[in-house]
Amino acid sequence: MPLERLLTQWRQLTEAETRAIEADDWTGVANLGTLKANLQPAITAATGGQPGECPVELRPLLEELIRLEEANHERVSRRLTAAREERRGLDRSTQNLRRIQKSYGSFTNGTTLPPLTA
Repeated sequence: MPLERLLTQWRQLTEAETRAIEADDWTGVANLGTLKANLQPAITAATGGQPGECPVELRPLLEELIRLEEANHERVSRRLTAAREERRGLDRSTQNLRRIQKSYGSFTNGTTLPPLTA
């Protein structure tokens, strides 16, 4: 069944995406996203243009795909939250260093901190 083969490919890509997310391999995540996007038209064609229509025997596979996609979404969300928190901490450290620099002038070697960029 072509649809089953396509959904199995999607599952394999999603599982690879999981590994890429866990490894912080964002280039890999992007590449896998492109592969999945390229697979979507074939899935739509295999369902007769009705992506919501899935044969009953493939429902367990489709439900597994939904769970995997939701789990990956949650993984990315957690990583994004952690990255934002780290960025805020780094920004606070930079501000503290700037205050110290302002209080004491340049560093002993005459250098100063570069300007902050957002």
